[in-house]
Amino acid sequence: MVITSAMPAPAATPSCDGTESSEQRAIAAAVLCDQPVVIESTLSEYAQVLAQPDGRLRFESAVEPQRTRRADGSWVDVDLTLRLGVDGLLRPAASVADVAFSNGGDKPLVELRRGGQSMALSWPGSLPTPTVSGDSATYAEVFPDADLVVRASSLIFNLGSACIDPG
Repeated sequence: MVITSAMPAPAATPSCDGTESSEQRAIAAAVLCDQPVVIESTLSEYAQVLAQPDGRLRFESAVEPQRTRRADGSWVDVDLTLRLGVDGLLRPAASVADVAFSNGGDKPLVELRRGGQSMALSWPGSLPTPTVSGDSATYAEVFPDADLVVRASSLIFNLGSACIDPG
């Protein structure tokens, strides 16, 4: 005769990937891995709570968004680097607002969508193909000796001053 007893399943060992689903698991992972661990349920665009290796919790908050949600519900750090989208518009890699800039031609200079609202800002005439550097797109010679610069920001976008060649 074999006698078995019901034993509770062992708790999953915390991972050292930097995030955990609960405060208890985050503290255990922080102590085990000797590194701060984000408590996933505390994440927002502006704030997070991290479990520390000494067992304490640290609250971090910012005045500008630090992260944004992807369509699948996961969080990603804000990355304002402009990339050409499949729709032919320049978009930040990861931004709180859905902002897009013209890649030249007759499309609006800027399109913005957020919270079910949208707006577009057009340019009178055709825009040249911009030079892209990081979070900025520069449209050269939109007027004689004047460039137009647009820049993605963590909340929306900025229209830079025209760069005028005093020459």
